[in-house]
Amino acid sequence: MMKNIKIKEKSEELKSLFKKTNNPKIQMLYLLKTKPNLPKKTIVEILSVEKSAFYKWQDKYTEGGIEYLLEDGRKNNGKKGIITFEVKEAIKKELSNPKSSFTAYAQIQIWLEKKFEIKMNYSALYKFLRRNLKTKLNVARPCHIKKDKKKQKIQK
Repeated sequence: MMKNIKIKEKSEELKSLFKKTNNPKIQMLYLLKTKPNLPKKTIVEILSVEKSAFYKWQDKYTEGGIEYLLEDGRKNNGKKGIITFEVKEAIKKELSNPKSSFTAYAQIQIWLEKKFEIKMNYSALYKFLRRNLKTKLNVARPCHIKKDKKKQKIQK
């Protein structure tokens, strides 16, 4: 049986933070703070996570507090990112512009190299765009050459 941990943050603070982020780790802290007698099994079911994840989160919180709990976990080994804030904003602007819309991540890779002289690995660029800008390049697939557009209109 694991002992109850002491939650330093106020319940109102945790509730507002959870509303902003919708992070299950914060929800766990909120439940532990507001309902200390609630069984761990019930909290795990409410959060829809594995028991092992729950206990890892609990250990992380006791080790370093809420900041350590909410850390991403990925380490950059002290490296500075290639893409600066200005470049990120330029990419956002270019992606939202319908006239110069990209149809492939390789096009963004070439655009970055031309405009900002940034050479970036395709997979790294793809991961960056998916994680940070939540992009997904949706392109309409071409129709078959022999497809009759008149028949298509009649069927509709």
